[in-house]
Amino acid sequence: MIARVIVDILTSSLDRCFDYIVPDRMNISKGDMVKVPFSGRVKEGYVVETAEKSDFDKLKYIIEKKQENFLSTSQFEMMRFLIKKYHIITQEALRLLMPPSVRDFKTKAVEKKYVQLAENFQEKLENSFSKRSRNPAKIVEEIQNGEEDFSSLSKRYTYDLMNKMVTNGVIEVTLKKIDRTPYKTLDQISKERVLTKDQQNALESIFETEKIATLLFGITGSGKTEVYIKAIERVLKENKTAIFLV
Repeated sequence: MIARVIVDILTSSLDRCFDYIVPDRMNISKGDMVKVPFSGRVKEGYVVETAEKSDFDKLKYIIEKKQENFLSTSQFEMMRFLIKKYHIITQEALRLLMPPSVRDFKTKAVEKKYVQLAENFQEKLENSFSKRSRNPAKIVEEIQNGEEDFSSLSKRYTYDLMNKMVTNGVIEVTLKKIDRTPYKTLDQISKERVLTKDQQNALESIFETEKIATLLFGITGSGKTEVYIKAIERVLKENKTAIFLV
């Protein structure tokens, strides 16, 4: 089976599908994210369609299926709309439909340091620190029941002391990937804003006009964005959709 793949390289000269052979034990379908060989490198790509045969010879094999059904039917429809409406290339349209963190080369994972007691920590503690030093013993006591956040302990007991305990083998550091939660404080900062009279008039004119497009004119800082937000809130309450392009 052949998979037609859009390779994630942002250049107009490569704005087309490339055919790859699907390995026998790999199930591939439209919308899957895959890794493919391309010009001596391994690149990410997205399966646009599958076929039984190709018009090209000497095809390469898909290396790995990274994620199944990564792109939905509605996202493909949106991609085609963006390409037609704004005359952008396919790869650029696809990047608008996904967060940067899903592409390995765009955003590094956030890692957090944790510490836990090392083997024979008690012996190493006694050999490395005097009995008059109370803080090392307090740190050991805090992580006695499991791993603790390195940063939090460093703030309470100093970074230098934590590093010294790591160097002397009393505690060990492990790194853990932390999922990003960019909207976790949204409820805390979100406030209901009251539009001014001019803003309210502009908002109502958007919904009252029979024209397809409305031009909102105003100087910088006049509050145009607030009008956009209120317009989006209104259509969302009506179970409609909105796109806000910046």
